[in-house]
Amino acid sequence: MNSIYRFFKTRIAALFIVLIMPGIGLANFGIGENKSSLLDVSTTVAPFCSINANPLAFRNYSMNTVTASTSILVICTKGTNYSIALDFGRNSNNNLRNMRFNANILNYQLYQDEKMSRVWGDTQNNVLSAIGSGELQTYKIYGNIPVNQNKPLGTYNDIVLININISNPNNQNNLSAYQMMVRMNISVNKI
Repeated sequence: MNSIYRFFKTRIAALFIVLIMPGIGLANFGIGENKSSLLDVSTTVAPFCSINANPLAFRNYSMNTVTASTSILVICTKGTNYSIALDFGRNSNNNLRNMRFNANILNYQLYQDEKMSRVWGDTQNNVLSAIGSGELQTYKIYGNIPVNQNKPLGTYNDIVLININISNPNNQNNLSAYQMMVRMNISVNKI
């Protein structure tokens, strides 16, 4: 009795699949037939940047002009418009960069070019603009400590915040920030 019941149950289920299931939109398979369907696959590549900066270390200062340079390393998705801004540091005064040792300050400046003619700042006129290549891009920062600053012996420091402003197609700005430490040792020659 059980085998007859299973036989009819199996046949009724198969008949249900063949007669009813095609009406609800499933692929209709017959014996020996192959059917296929399509799968849509998509994604959006979003603007993204990653940054890193090496410290800027000046050599000892002895009241003569001292220069140094370092690099910012940037990787942005290909075609991403971005700009790199450097703030004026933790010890700035009226947009003048200063390193500090206790209550003493030592003026310095950061530039985009080796001739030190273009200050690197954080306003629209003095940021560096670029387009991402999808590969590592390197940018130099040039530093200068002006001559004739009579300061006590010590290690003078500042911290400069580097911001990358990413412009994306939806006119939204994403801000990716990295802190660059500016450090130098200073010693004054005694006569």
